[in-house]
Formats: sequence, C-alpha cells, structure tokens
Amino acid sequence: MAPHSNYGNASAFTLNSAFVNERTTGSDSDDEGDAAQQPEWVGVYDDIFAARRMVGNVGALDATTSTWFGDALEYVHGINIMPLSPATATVFDDWYVSGQYPVLASALPGPIPEQSEYCAANAQCVTANLLEGKCCPNADGVVLACCDPTVGGVQRMQSEWKAYVYAFLAIVDRDAAWDRILNMTGFGPGNSKSNMLYWTASRAPKLAGFNSNAKADSAYFTAQGSDLCTDNSACDAVGMTGSCCPTASVETGGIFLGCCAKTGAG
Repeated sequence: MAPHSNYGNASAFTLNSAFVNERTTGSDSDDEGDAAQQPEWVGVYDDIFAARRMVGNVGALDATTSTWFGDALEYVHGINIMPLSPATATVFDDWYVSGQYPVLASALPGPIPEQSEYCAANAQCVTANLLEGKCCPNADGVVLACCDPTVGGVQRMQSEWKAYVYAFLAIVDRDAAWDRILNMTGFGPGNSKSNMLYWTASRAPKLAGFNSNAKADSAYFTAQGSDLCTDNSACDAVGMTGSCCPTASVETGGIFLGCCAKTGAG
C-alpha cells in the first residue's frame, strides 16, 4: 500500500491526547506558562489506543488508531506527517517525538535475507510471471504488491513509509536520520530524497539524551486488548456496550468496528 491520504493531517489536535503520558505544570519545560497549557490526558484513553501514540482517523466524535487502509504503525503515524514541508515542524515538537518515535521504530523490519528480494522467491510474483531479477524491493527501492508480506516472521515495510519514519527521527536526531536516509532508495509519490535531506538538515541538533536505537516493546501496543466496547475508548464514548473489537469470534463472523483501536487489518 503506497502512502495516500484523503484527509491530510488527520489529527493535529489529538496528538497530545494520544500521548497519554502526563505533562504537568513546570515539568519538561523551563517555561511554566507553556507547560501549564498542556492538558493532562491520563486515564482518558484505553491502554492499547494510548500506547500507539497516534490517532489515524478522526470523524466527528470518533478517533481511532487506524486508517481506512490498515492499522500498521507506519500507516497511522506516516499519514500524519505527510506532506512533508517546513510547516510540519509546527505540528510535531521534540518532546512529543521523543516518546512517539520508539513506538514507531518498533515497526521497522529487522534484517531480511537477500534471497527473499528476488521475484522468484515470492509466490505471488511467480504467479504474475515475474521471474527475473529483484521485486522485493526492485531496483528503484519499491516493494512490489506481489511480495510476501513477511519473511521468516519479519514484516516488510515499503521504503516510502520508512522514509516518513525517518522524518520523525530527524526531529530528535537529525544526524542518525541523515545517515539512514542516505542509504535509501524509493521515496514514493509526493516525496523525494532531496526533500528528505533538506528536511533533515534543517532540523535542530539532537535532543539531549535521546537514543535513536531505542524501540518500544511491540508486544504491548500490538496486543489485541479487550473485545468489550467499554474497554475501547472510542466505542465507549458513543455509548456502545457488549463486544465491539471484534463483535464476536472472527471465526464465527465477528467484525472489528470502526471505533476499535485495532481493526484486524494489516
């Protein structure tokens, strides 16, 4: 799935609400006035929703950590930072990203065997009669739709989404982001290597104490969580009761409602 958005920056006003770690008066800032204006959202959202650190879709009173095309972390976070421009810096500050990036970084794939990059090693590519050369990614750095979604249990991530992951990293560690972007190919429509490098070079120096290799424990925020409507804050907010996430066992036809933190889609 290539990056795409019908609603632009989906949730600028909800970023701090998804980041549930309280920001109390006088903490994390030398400017007490600035800190005093930050709301305390602790206890407002369910743990699974809050741990993902980003809202993906906002509609009326409905806010979910998913998008219309899936709930993968790179989709939910990436759709909020595109299009990448100097104005992006007004939406994401280093305080927020210092807690958000380790969550997003947990979605970055580990090493994938080189042989899996070849078209012939991916069943759907073979079915499509793509038998020669590399498909996953190809010479342009694009992971074709026929590529197996996982390799040895490692989830693939398309390079254009990875670029947006590193766009967040640049906010808190521009040098680390620069090195990773230099080694990338394939930035997708609406973005480019030059745009990424300009964005990165124009960020502030590294945030003191930030570890660019830190990753959050993915077992927590990728967990399914409770199926009860009352335990999923977006469902509870509109008064739903019973089971919502899913409505019943998936095997017996249950579905994940739009208010669920996890949609069941990859």
